[in-house]
Amino acid sequence: MFKPLKNGYQTEFRVNVKDGDGAKKWFEEYKESSKITYRIKTTKPIKEGKTNVFKTYYRCHHNTLPRSSTTDARNSSRNTCCPALMDITVKKLKLPGKRCRVKTVDHHLPAFPMVVRIQHQHNHLIESADTLKFRDVSDVTIEAVQEDFRKSLWCHIRGKNAS
Repeated sequence: MFKPLKNGYQTEFRVNVKDGDGAKKWFEEYKESSKITYRIKTTKPIKEGKTNVFKTYYRCHHNTLPRSSTTDARNSSRNTCCPALMDITVKKLKLPGKRCRVKTVDHHLPAFPMVVRIQHQHNHLIESADTLKFRDVSDVTIEAVQEDFRKSLWCHIRGKNAS
C-alpha cells in the first residue's frame, strides 16, 4: 500500500523476518541507509497465545518528549514536532496442525510475517548538515574515540612510570 501525502507519503510493506531480534536488526539497517533517526514511542507487551511476536511504534527524533517551551524557543533546539512515524509488527506464525480461531486470513503468512508501516512526513530536511548534527554517534566512531583514549592513557601511565 502506498498513499501520497501533502509533504511525504504513507506506506505499508511486508518483510521476511520472523522474530523480534530480526526486526530490531532490520530497523537498525533501515536507520543507517535512510539517515533517519527514530526513537521508541511505545511498545506493546507480547502476551502468550496472541497474534504478535513483536510490536513497536517509533517517532522521528525531531519530535522530542517531554516538550519545554523555553527549550523549543532556542535556535539550536532539535524539536520540530515532526509528525513522521513508523511501526513494526512481527506476526506469530501458526504452528502446523494447530487450529486457531482467526476471523481474517493473512495471505502473506508464513512467507512475510513482519509488517512495516511508515508515515514519511518529516517537517525538516533529512540530509542537511543542520539535521545530521543531531544524529546518534555511530559505533565505529565510539570505538575509534575509545581506542584513542586507551592509547593516550597508556602513554600517560608509561610516562609517569619512566620518571
